[in-house]
Amino acid sequence: MKDFLFGVATAAYQIEGTHKKFDTIWDHHEDLILDHSNCDVACDFYHRYEEDIKSIKDLGVDCYRMSISWARVQPTEDTFSEEGIKFYKRIFELIKSYDLLVDVTLYHWDMPKWLLDKGIGFDHPMIVDYFLNYAKKMFLSFDTYVRAWSTINEPWCVSVVGYLYGSHAPFVKDLSRMAKAQYYTLMIHDEVYTYYKAHYHKPIGIVLNLWKQYPLTQHPDHLKALEQSKMFHNGIYLDPLFKGTYPSQWFDYLKQMHIDISFIDEQKISSMKDHTDYLGINYYSHHTVVKDNQNTLGYKHVDTGYEKTEMGWEINASGLVDLIKELRDDYTDIDIYITENGAAFNDSLKEGSIDDRKRVKYIKDHVQAVLAIKESYNIKGYYLWSLLDNFEWAYGYTKRFGIIYVDFKSLKRYKKDSYYAYQKMISTYKKS
Repeated sequence: MKDFLFGVATAAYQIEGTHKKFDTIWDHHEDLILDHSNCDVACDFYHRYEEDIKSIKDLGVDCYRMSISWARVQPTEDTFSEEGIKFYKRIFELIKSYDLLVDVTLYHWDMPKWLLDKGIGFDHPMIVDYFLNYAKKMFLSFDTYVRAWSTINEPWCVSVVGYLYGSHAPFVKDLSRMAKAQYYTLMIHDEVYTYYKAHYHKPIGIVLNLWKQYPLTQHPDHLKALEQSKMFHNGIYLDPLFKGTYPSQWFDYLKQMHIDISFIDEQKISSMKDHTDYLGINYYSHHTVVKDNQNTLGYKHVDTGYEKTEMGWEINASGLVDLIKELRDDYTDIDIYITENGAAFNDSLKEGSIDDRKRVKYIKDHVQAVLAIKESYNIKGYYLWSLLDNFEWAYGYTKRFGIIYVDFKSLKRYKKDSYYAYQKMISTYKKS
């Protein structure tokens, strides 16, 4: 096995296209999407996967990180789709023929709608059994093809953005339901991990979106705000996974907000400690925090003058280095993979090309930062987000993260300068 893996990442719902064959919790919500779009077609990877996987091979990466659409393979409660499973087997066989590795995420936000129709979301205890049943079928069907599994991509987004902020499916704004979703995503990871390790032998981990947190100044108010932000954005998952406890401030906050936490089994949280073979980190930017009495958590994020991506996120590659150092000091020494890192910019196609200098610089700065510390801090891989411009959830098709430009009318692909720059970085590293 190579000592360091370069990769590129996508997610099923964002690229495949449902072609109206099944419904996820994202479907039929065009009114909540910025450009009122949907994923009936998306990038049409479902029909164009041969072209796109050839582009992955030509890129020179070692590994393709992808997800399986739960809704595609289990479109009804009682049916695992033979067509859906055959589709992924075709993909895995093609990847294998190119001598590429594949890392597979079980859940990247496309829950089948039939589950929600039954009243079962991530805030319901029965979701654990339903997810485990799905995971067992995926392991049985695909484990021979997979280098490493991950259970859930960004459970913070699943719980907080989906159940508190209400800007991701299922579009709920309820702190009590958010706290339950946060807990049951942890329970899912633990149950699936425990089952997998009893029956299979590949690495299986979890992928968290983490932000390096900085105080604006060393003022005591800002330092207190920092601790609250670190707890809410990182600690509510990192502490249970690596310390076997919730942050005490989280329980204090929930009690302050009169949230019933009787559903939390602290013994189960304790027993899940270190139940992950590796930690996947999705890193895009940092947070700088100040005290804010208008926020019940006591902080807010402020800009500090860095250049921003189209998402409004400040660009700071050193934040990734500082984050990893903090994780090593405070939490764990297990393998780390940078499972997503990339940037959206306002790409405009002119005569078949895009001015892609900002994305090229973003990628170079972050790749160089990771390579400089990979041996000292046990970083095993870097996966770029994303291969293709795609459906960016609540933003629809208005934000482009891809190193391949997609014309969403013709679906024609155009390789950006960042594709070739990343290709060159990988080639240079392998020759060194």
